[in-house]
Amino acid sequence: MRPLAWGSVLSACWLVLACDAPAAGDSPRPADGSVEVDASIEACAPTSEPPSGPAACATRWQVAGSCRPDPSACGPDERVDLAEGCQPVGLACPAVWRAATGRCQPVRVAAGLRPSLEHGPVPVGVGDCAPAFQGPRGCEPREAACPPGSFPVPSGCVDHRSLCDDWPPQAMGDGIWVRADAPPGGNGTAEAPLADLTMALALAADRPVFLDEGRYSLPTLRAPRHVIGRCPERVSLVGGGGAWVVSGRVGRASTVTLARVRLEEAHGGILWGGGLLRLDALQIAGLPEGIAVAAGGRVEITRSVFSDLPEIMGESLSGEAIRIESGGEASVERTAILRAGRFALLVNDGRLDGRDLWIDEAVGGPAVVAVEGGRLTLADTAVTGGVRTAVLVHGAGSEGVLRRTSIHGTRSLRDRTRPDAVLDVQAAGHLMVEDTAVVDGAGSAVRVIDQATLVFERGVISDLRADAGADAGLVGVLLNENGPVRLADVAILDQGAVGVLAFGGEGLALDHALVLSRPGLDTVASAINVGGGQTLEVSRSWIEGQPGGALEAPTAGAVTLRATTLTAAPDSSRAVVVVGGQRLLAEGVHLRSGAVIGLVGRGTQAELTGLRIEGGGCLDTQPALSLHDATVVARGLAVDGACGAGVVAAGEVSGPWDVDGLFIYDVAPPPPIEGIAGVGLLAAAPDVAVTNAVIARPTGFGVLASAGGLTLAGVGILDAAPLPDGRYGHGLVVGETSVVDARQLAVRGGRGGGVIVLGASLTLHGGVIADIEAGLYRRGEGGPLVEGIGDGLHAISGFVDVAHLLVEGCRRYGLMVDAPTGVVRCSTFRGNGWGLGTAPDAVVRLDGVDLEGNREGRRDEGEQPTLGDLGTDVRLPAPPESDAELP
Repeated sequence: MRPLAWGSVLSACWLVLACDAPAAGDSPRPADGSVEVDASIEACAPTSEPPSGPAACATRWQVAGSCRPDPSACGPDERVDLAEGCQPVGLACPAVWRAATGRCQPVRVAAGLRPSLEHGPVPVGVGDCAPAFQGPRGCEPREAACPPGSFPVPSGCVDHRSLCDDWPPQAMGDGIWVRADAPPGGNGTAEAPLADLTMALALAADRPVFLDEGRYSLPTLRAPRHVIGRCPERVSLVGGGGAWVVSGRVGRASTVTLARVRLEEAHGGILWGGGLLRLDALQIAGLPEGIAVAAGGRVEITRSVFSDLPEIMGESLSGEAIRIESGGEASVERTAILRAGRFALLVNDGRLDGRDLWIDEAVGGPAVVAVEGGRLTLADTAVTGGVRTAVLVHGAGSEGVLRRTSIHGTRSLRDRTRPDAVLDVQAAGHLMVEDTAVVDGAGSAVRVIDQATLVFERGVISDLRADAGADAGLVGVLLNENGPVRLADVAILDQGAVGVLAFGGEGLALDHALVLSRPGLDTVASAINVGGGQTLEVSRSWIEGQPGGALEAPTAGAVTLRATTLTAAPDSSRAVVVVGGQRLLAEGVHLRSGAVIGLVGRGTQAELTGLRIEGGGCLDTQPALSLHDATVVARGLAVDGACGAGVVAAGEVSGPWDVDGLFIYDVAPPPPIEGIAGVGLLAAAPDVAVTNAVIARPTGFGVLASAGGLTLAGVGILDAAPLPDGRYGHGLVVGETSVVDARQLAVRGGRGGGVIVLGASLTLHGGVIADIEAGLYRRGEGGPLVEGIGDGLHAISGFVDVAHLLVEGCRRYGLMVDAPTGVVRCSTFRGNGWGLGTAPDAVVRLDGVDLEGNREGRRDEGEQPTLGDLGTDVRLPAPPESDAELP
């Protein structure tokens, strides 16, 4: 082949070298392979578009005429936006949670507080707990905290002993007086009291009966009756061997008052079935039953204490302090229920309102129960100790409301293989929880199953544990086939395994939620796990999994994330988010981890807006974003650090990938795995479109199109770095079965090839390739590594259509062609080692190409890199075959 004489301008130039047949539409090549030259580059149609991408780049990112953003210029909860600079993502947490790293790191706070993400530490649990009862877990009343003759409730001590000096009670007016040791002949006056209570009731009619010191046998009270003792320390009512019944007249408005006495030594308790029963300053001790209220009855209980109510085997009604059923009603204030043998409060098709209560050591079953249409409200209440469950709401129409409540110290039954839940909602029941703390409990904190519903606002769940003989798998909130569930301003801290586990329900919503798992456990469960078609909505929340990830939802029906930060432990090898199913919506979300991070899944319809994925380590090949067989619409996506790949668009049945505003920064290969390169964008799907993007400093490849169709518009690929052995460092690689259409492409820096075409076809109109340094490739299978890439555009095989391209400052060739077909027109190659390199069998048309200003003009090459040499041996993680194989 004779040497080629180069002029200043090449126009309508044919380069034909040792080809069996010309390309379609080409005129026959000269027999000797010579090139005809005529000068007409000035005739090329001018382009109104800029010579390099991205087309829209913020002024602050313009460096020497090229878009070179640096994510370090943005804050820890911001992402790089190519058009507008730094934009906020994730949780905007208060300054009180800002650690030295800049991360929002809410931590443990003092008892009686919860770590609010918006306001820092705020009160939770009992609102007005007396200072003497503030324990390490919140409001913890103890009997020893009060003097003899009194008992504690959250607001302070209820002093029954002082009542002894408040005698006679002037507010009750005139009545019948009784004293157990009174001499015979009394007339019932204060000066001559009666000694017999039965006689006094017969004489009193609707007047009150005042009991001075002594022990009395109490007969059945028929309304209206009012019995007031001096004080429970000195006045005892004894029921004898039979059941002790106090009853109103059914069907008729009536009132009975029983106050300031102690009830003891009775087989039963109090049964009320009509009118109003007022109980004040009452002590009930050692009875198998407390108070039962049936249809038509209403009970008002104040300043009372129930203690040591034993459960009698075989008795259906025993060990219960207060029982409401069949439409009965009760209100309870400033009352303590201590050591109930079965239930402290049971509401069965009735209503109970409680305030300022202390419920302790309900040892036989759930402490507080609402079933079969029962409605239960507790406020400013402490529930401590006991086994199994603190609050149970069961059955359609059953409702529970907890306000300013502290629940702690529950424990599991030793003979159970799985612990119960502290708050348990079942069978279409509904529970509403506000300003409540559930801490130091055995088993799960909250369980909602069988179409039950829950609203939990302003609360804390922490310090769950497994007692001996119980399953160690602990869950903060456990949902299964549930109705709608909402958690707002709730902190779930130090759960044993999973913060929130939801499967097969109607929906779970978290707003302003903080979920932190306990570090150091052997389990790798995530902070939130959702499946079975359950829908999930998370907004303004911080979710952190240690040692697992933040969120797994491989079989969820739909996942919506807004203004939320999700993070994995620094040494976690799991993805931050695993999503599959029908729909994924993410707006203003920040995914972060010290190690491997990612958003992965299958078969998802994804809408991503303002998403930042950030990592700081490299343990595995988990991509930052990988949605297989998915339809993806992304607006403003930033990947700052990843292992293996930044964004993977893959799948044989994928819908279109439409990405506008993409920033990928510092993708690295995992060091322990030899031969795996980092890839900024891996396109292996039928239809992938990326506009306004920057891919900066990948180690391996900027963009690798391995299959399918890829469209690039306004894309910059900057400073691709090689592997430690010197291989790769390529900007854009077009694989054997891929079709790439690039408009306004900028490839700058790099240590390998700017653009490499390995097969299929590349259309490149408008762009710049510059400053490509020499790289290494392996000559032949198992051969040595040799220097020899460093090319701007290296076409090995396939079809190329290039126009309006500037290639400058490349170490070796501006244009290197091996054996492709195609056309290069209206382009300039200058300042390169050689303007043009060729190999046998190349059939390329050069039309309106300027090759002036290179160190050398043209060089004929012999043996060139093969497909395997330049990238097809790159090993990347294979897509999962099913949802079960997701990480």
